[in-house]
Amino acid sequence: MSFSSPTSRAQRSRRILPWLLYLYALVLFAMHFVRIFDNSFWGDEGFSIGLAQMNVFEMLQVTAADNHPPLYYLFTQLLYHLLGNHGYVYHLSALIPYGLILILACTVIFRQFGLIPAVVVSTFASLTDTAIMFNVEARMYSLGAFFVLAAYLALHNILHSGKTSDWVIFSVASLCAAYTHYYALISVAFFYLALLSLLPQDKSSFKKILITYCAAVVVYLPWLLVLLPTFKRAAADWWSTFIPSPINCIGFFFNPSWTVLIFGLAFLLYFTAQAKSSSKWLFAPDTIWLLTGLLSAAGTSAVGLIVSHAVRPLFLVRYLYPLTAVVYLVFGFLLSKVRWRTILSSILILGTLVCSLPNFYQTYQREKRIDLATTQCLEVITPSQDAVLYTTNYFLDWTLFDYYFPGRVHAQIESSNTSQCFTFSDPEIWLFMEHALSDAELNTASDNGYSHTNVCNSTFAEGPGEDSFYYIYKFQKSANTAP
Repeated sequence: MSFSSPTSRAQRSRRILPWLLYLYALVLFAMHFVRIFDNSFWGDEGFSIGLAQMNVFEMLQVTAADNHPPLYYLFTQLLYHLLGNHGYVYHLSALIPYGLILILACTVIFRQFGLIPAVVVSTFASLTDTAIMFNVEARMYSLGAFFVLAAYLALHNILHSGKTSDWVIFSVASLCAAYTHYYALISVAFFYLALLSLLPQDKSSFKKILITYCAAVVVYLPWLLVLLPTFKRAAADWWSTFIPSPINCIGFFFNPSWTVLIFGLAFLLYFTAQAKSSSKWLFAPDTIWLLTGLLSAAGTSAVGLIVSHAVRPLFLVRYLYPLTAVVYLVFGFLLSKVRWRTILSSILILGTLVCSLPNFYQTYQREKRIDLATTQCLEVITPSQDAVLYTTNYFLDWTLFDYYFPGRVHAQIESSNTSQCFTFSDPEIWLFMEHALSDAELNTASDNGYSHTNVCNSTFAEGPGEDSFYYIYKFQKSANTAP
């Protein structure tokens, strides 16, 4: 009888672990991939879709006026022109960056930091409530998260005497992040500050830092010149009146909420051990890198809160999403270095799976239900090219009518004033109402020469976090009363 030596068992384990990680990441990706084959969107996604279908010049004008950087919309335009006008194409604009985050976790993060950080990033970038939303939502958040994470990984290499290629990757990734979301610009600005920590140890790094800073200014300046004239107008028209609290910002990163306790414990254990091991621990590259990641999260939150209190509410906690993968990497790194790493990481991952998978399943079922209802509605809602569409819902009128019924005239109306729709003598009118029309309202239509059909009462498209239910009517002008 022969027994394997501990060395051979360890070697087999090292060979198997990467494949287990790849399989785990592939399963997570597949869980999101199956969600993209729907045609149900909400208003902000409709805005992205509308910009994707414009030419580049029109898109740049609209996104500048609405105070959004253009890179995500350029990316979505590319997908639209390559693959066509399909619902899954727009979901791919979020799924592809999420897939790239998983690839970074399975390659760069696994090689440089080990299994625990790779699994932590893969799990939390896939299964938190916000990840479940933004990994398929046709918006810029997952793309921003990929670029911020890539810049942060390059920063790690730079702080550890990185090669010229690391500086190039850092510059490109950070500028792409800045061109994806303005709060991602604030986040990577803290990474640029961290470069200054190289100067006391390496005077020769001054040239590289200067070149990196100058490149950032030169490349971003053209868009900054576009941004500034529109910022005041956009701020004046900003819709939100809510200002998050610091607790809201912290809680955004930790879902389930109890995971903050494990993070706090890992933070204390790691930095306590570092302080005991060396008097210069605070200036070590890893310490600077870790604190930069946390400072970026805290600093981005602080800037948003200060601006919101000083000017007007211009900050939503979802603007922190591009930083989530960075926080999870810091989280995983700390866990991988503490004494009870195996126990703590097992509790973290298993507990997160138990808490998050039911929510994922519920979200998936809800999306299927809404998409089925939307598909069934579109089969019976058949407005002619001359039809006029009215709705009481802001999002339908803002962007979704143009996606589902391109070329039709449409407008938003007040729920208390539906009678105005029947005073313009339009031959065909469709109403998408959030309440059933009363007999008095239907009689008004009849008095103005319209016959009506209640086409369907159903969920249609997707509300921001909730179902949108509509009573959908078709009104036809009688031939003998048409002008």
